[in-house]
Amino acid sequence: MLVLDASVIFKLFVTEKDSEKANKLFERFIKGEEEISEPSLIKYEVLNALKYRKVSPEKIKSAAIAIEKSGFTFVDFDDELASLTIDLALEYDITIYDAVYVALAKKSNAVLYTEDKELINKIPKQFVNSLDF
Repeated sequence: MLVLDASVIFKLFVTEKDSEKANKLFERFIKGEEEISEPSLIKYEVLNALKYRKVSPEKIKSAAIAIEKSGFTFVDFDDELASLTIDLALEYDITIYDAVYVALAKKSNAVLYTEDKELINKIPKQFVNSLDF
């Protein structure tokens, strides 16, 4: 099971450093080798990042449809996920936005991938991976 935060999913829609590695993770999902679980928040975070990258409205709308139809398991915020998210945010001094990915990975016994260097530096290595593989 994988959890890919917005910094990784974003790379599926733009060409930049490590986009190829993000695509390789996605290919593992397409081939049925991995499942991908995402907090519902991912949809808004990726679209927001695309907007601020000055991607065309058509491409942002296309990305919205692609994410929705991706086959990812989208997890809504429930009491258990909320509690774990808050605990992790406070323990590691990270945003709630970042903590929900860590919490979901921890709750699902999944591997979290991110390109957020600040998050990578604050979270114990057993909870988070970068695309530097």
